[in-house]
Amino acid sequence: MLGRHAYAWGLAATLGMAQLGCAVNVDDGERFREPIPEASQVSLALPGTTATSAAPDTLAFGTEAEHAKFYEFTRAMTDGVDGVTRAILGSIWIVVHTRPTTVGNHEATWGPGADNALAPVVWRLKVTEVSDGVFDYQLDGRPKSSSSEADYLAVLKGRGYGRKHAEHRNGFFIVDNDAAKKLDPARNHDQGTTKITHHLSSWPATLAVEIRPTPAPNWADITVTHVQDGAGAVDVSAFTDIEETNKDGKLEDIVMHNRWNKTGAGRADVQISGGSVPVLVKATECWSSSFERSYYTDNAGLAPTSGDPASCAFPDAKF
Repeated sequence: MLGRHAYAWGLAATLGMAQLGCAVNVDDGERFREPIPEASQVSLALPGTTATSAAPDTLAFGTEAEHAKFYEFTRAMTDGVDGVTRAILGSIWIVVHTRPTTVGNHEATWGPGADNALAPVVWRLKVTEVSDGVFDYQLDGRPKSSSSEADYLAVLKGRGYGRKHAEHRNGFFIVDNDAAKKLDPARNHDQGTTKITHHLSSWPATLAVEIRPTPAPNWADITVTHVQDGAGAVDVSAFTDIEETNKDGKLEDIVMHNRWNKTGAGRADVQISGGSVPVLVKATECWSSSFERSYYTDNAGLAPTSGDPASCAFPDAKF
């Protein structure tokens, strides 16, 4: 499905930045660290399972899997959003906890530098206070062979808030996949932008992702919500070709609302329309706390109805 690989733009870009400093320090750049969330703060996960089955390549409505298909899909989507957000912000967190190269009244800079002698890109991270307690941060890269300021490309831009600000632990960042690809095409293959907005200051905690590939009209929005007791939800809205292989170029509208309670038992309501889908398809799947399918039905006869609707952790349909 669109977006499952949209985050893998070469995390070495940020991981490599960790080499620009020498050790963790407490210094006069401390307040420029405050707007960057800790990696542990974005460690939001769907209740786990010992199942090893991979995420489905498409939104096919099969009944063969022992574990619930849409549970697996939900888990994959949640892990993708949580994991990549954690990796990116965690990497930047490591960088800002090294001694900055320069510190001014309203800006701190780490770099420029490269992660190793073979790296084709030189990286620089800047954190700028744009108003009282409001900070913008930006990861720039330029070819290693260049010494020109004009050759820097912004690969990541974000906003966060200082510890005394009411919005502390909230914010967003945008990854420019086109810039990353231009700087290092051997590692980076995605196009367009990925924006991740994080709200971590209170429960429920949310991560919202907007995926906008270029130049195709495809898009996807994913919101992962977690509440304090372990329950949560994943909402997906997308316009994409649901076929992973033998794509026909026709784009379908896809809407999913997946919920789980604190035991892990959950429900997925799915709706697909347009493109190569001749009728509006609505499907519901429920799973138990052991993540096994307890109920399935759809309105198009794509797979037999099975299980008991009374087993659903959530009795009401989203749509």
